[in-house]
Formats: sequence, C-alpha cells, structure tokens
Amino acid sequence: MHPVVLIALKDLKQLLRDRVGLFFLVGFPVMIGVFFGFVFGGGNQSGSIHLTVALVNEDPSEYSAKFVEALESGGSVGLVRTNREPALEMVRKGKLAGVIVVPEGFGETAGMMWGGKPATVRVGVDPARKAEAGMLKGLVLEAAGQLVPHRMNRFLSSTNGMAELFDEETLAGGQVGTVLPVEVEGALTNLFESLKQLRKANLVATSRSESSGAMPDMSVVKVEQIDVVRERRNGELAKVRSSWDITFPQAIMWGVLACAAGFAVTIVREQVRGTLLRLQVSSIPRWQVLAGKSLACFISVIFVVLFLIGVGMAFGMRPKEPLLLSLAVVCVASCFVGITMLMAVWGKTEEAVGGAAWAVGMVMSMFGGGMIPLTFMPAFMKSISHISPFKWAILSLEGAIWREFTFAEMLFPCGMLLAIGAGTFAIGHAILKRRLA
Repeated sequence: MHPVVLIALKDLKQLLRDRVGLFFLVGFPVMIGVFFGFVFGGGNQSGSIHLTVALVNEDPSEYSAKFVEALESGGSVGLVRTNREPALEMVRKGKLAGVIVVPEGFGETAGMMWGGKPATVRVGVDPARKAEAGMLKGLVLEAAGQLVPHRMNRFLSSTNGMAELFDEETLAGGQVGTVLPVEVEGALTNLFESLKQLRKANLVATSRSESSGAMPDMSVVKVEQIDVVRERRNGELAKVRSSWDITFPQAIMWGVLACAAGFAVTIVREQVRGTLLRLQVSSIPRWQVLAGKSLACFISVIFVVLFLIGVGMAFGMRPKEPLLLSLAVVCVASCFVGITMLMAVWGKTEEAVGGAAWAVGMVMSMFGGGMIPLTFMPAFMKSISHISPFKWAILSLEGAIWREFTFAEMLFPCGMLLAIGAGTFAIGHAILKRRLA
C-alpha cells in the first residue's frame, strides 16, 4: 500500500479514536443547528416572540382597558401590573425587559387620528436589551391602532360619541327647509355643518404644517421614552453614562473564557506529557498541586478582567460602584476556576480539550444572552439560561458598572457564580483524581 494512503488511514484512525474530538467535529454542528432552529421558530409553532414587561396604568378609562386588552391579545407581551417605581426597579435590575406606562388622560384622545394631540404612551427598556426596544414600540403602536375602529364605531353609533368630534353649537346649527321632512332635513343640515367645520379645521392644520415644513399629525399614539437607570442625584432619572458601560461586560466575559480555555489545555498537556504524574509521585500533596494551578488560573482571570476594565475606562466606561465591581470580579474569577477544572477533563488530548472548551463556551454564551437576546428564545431555553455562568457574570458586572445594584442585590448573581464554580470544580477534581489513580 502506498505510504500516502497509509498516512491518511493512520490520521483517520486517530480521529475516530478521539471520541470527544469526533463529537465536536460532527455532533456539535448539529447541536448548533438545532439551537438556532428553536430560537428562530423551528420549535415554536406559534412563531411568536414573547416579552415580559411591567404595565403601569394610570388612566382608569374604557380606552386604556381596551389598549391593555389589545396588548395581551397578540400573545407577544406578558404584562406584570404594578406601580411606576416598582416597575422601574424591576427593569433596572434586569428582571423585566421593559415597562409600559399609560398616563392619565390617555382615554381622552386614544384612537383619534384627527384634529388634536395624539394620546401618549411612555415606554422604558433595559438599556442592555436594545433589540427589544423597537419590538416593544411596534407592539404598542399595533395595540393603539386597534382603538381606532372602536372610537369610530362609538362615534357613528351614539350622539355622545359624535359630540367627542363636533361641539354642541355645530350639532345644533342649520336651517330647516320645507321639501324634506323636518327631522331628515335637520339631521342633514347638522351633518353638512359639521363637515364644514371639520374641513375648516383640517385646512387650518394643513396650512400651519405647510408653513412649518411638517405634515399634519395623524399619529394614533405618541410613544415617549423613559430612562430606567437611576442617577442618584436629586432622585432624577438619567441615561447610561456611556455605551461602553453596556458593551464591555460582554467583552470581558469573552476574555475570561479565553483564559479558562487556555488553562484547561495546559492541564491536559501536563497530563499527557506525564508532568502531573511526576508531581503526584513527589512529596508534594495532590491538593497543593491543584491549589497552585487554581491560583494561577484565578490570578490570570483577575488580570484579564482588570485589563479589559482599564481599556473600557479608556473608551469612556465609568463604573458607578468600584467596591461592588471588585466583588463581581472575584466571583467571576472563582467561578471560571471551577469551569476550567471541568474543561480540562472533557478530553484526553490538547486538541479535544481546546475545541470542547471553546464550543461549550459558545453554548454558555448563547444560553446566557451573550450572543442572542433571551427574548428571542423559547420558554424552555430561558429556563436553561439560569444555569449559564455567562448570564450571572454579565449581570453582576452590569450591576456594579451601571445598574446601580446595592450590596444585597449583588448577593444573588454572585452567589450563583460561586455555586457554579464550586460544583464544576468538584466534578472536575473527581474525574481527574480517578484518571491519575
């Protein structure tokens, strides 16, 4: 047999023997395809995207009730009814995607597309979830549009409804003739006078808009933005200081993942080359060997995070809570020390561990909202996201950088990071101990 064929067969046999490497060559792309299929509707028969937002209804009118009913009937919005302050708090903490405020007086002009100022709805969105902002505004406009037929039906079916468009003097005006019955001619006269008044009002509005270079306002509803991030200065609301406050936490996590994958490869390299075995038969206890490697990984993650924070600050990022940011950094580093230990035992070769580390890191990022907003995922994927360290790491970093978390609010995401780190370290240590035994 030709040497070229023999070399090719040898390499193919080595590939088939490395089961982990073969899985990430064939099986992992299938998993990615299934994942994106579920995200973009393959596993969701309705094909709808569901947002959970807070609803603050300050206008107890018939039209506000119809507006809320139209929002819910679409099936794309889940409403949590509450007051303004609790709603802003839940959005600020990242528990809800946004908030819809129906202000007092909404029902006075809701559903009207003529002669007057359109009804106002205020919308606030988590600054870290910009993808949902346009979607939520579109849903608000769609629900408000459904009020137009209701307003017109009421106008056409009742005198009170007509009075909302025409004043009493217009309805009472007109001359009575002798050809038609008095009742019929009186009604026609009133109608014509009303149409004249409406046309006159439209002409005035059109002339004003033409002189100012703007078109007449025919909007169904006016959507105003709410800033949900609190600036603790005179109790006022303010925007995020810099866009880098939002983007850099995700960049930091990719640096942390690279560090963890690199250390996982070094551990398996020492295992393959017999370095760990030589250390095991020496006088150094095994726990000290693992402690030394864990400490090196911990320090490297801390260095990477601090370096990226420094780069972010050079671009304009301004952490609001430096002490809480330090706590978040320590918890993130502790978590990924454990993940590194688990990554190191996923395969028996450097190639397998390196590929597996990055592949699983991508999955953790996708399920944690680091690549695809959680809103676009089916319900069961949102539940799985709770075990992704990416989700809690980004939330803890954001909490200290711009969400203005208190120490008590930081405890839960930091506690989740420590729990994931401890669990993965214990599993990885148990598997490594069995291999070295």
